[in-house]
Amino acid sequence: MTYYQGLSWRKVGEELRARDSFEGLVRFARTGLEKPPAEDYFAKFGEKESAKRREARLHYLLGLGLSGLGREAEAKAEFQKALTLYPYFSRARRELR
Repeated sequence: MTYYQGLSWRKVGEELRARDSFEGLVRFARTGLEKPPAEDYFAKFGEKESAKRREARLHYLLGLGLSGLGREAEAKAEFQKALTLYPYFSRARRELR
């Protein structure tokens, strides 16, 4: 939602607010990637997929923030990381097109 909010700010000419939205998204994603996840409920059952999906989601969000800031090469690298972690991540695949 923050990404689309930033796009909306940009569309109405509020570039500083748009930039704040994108930078906030980048900070959120990087903070999430730096923190180890809380105990994974599904790991108790031998399922590690949820941790990978969480990390993939954070790389996707980081990619969106970077894209909003005009850093397309870095954004594409993050979308690719998301797909490497979770190959069925259709939103990340869409952003790479």
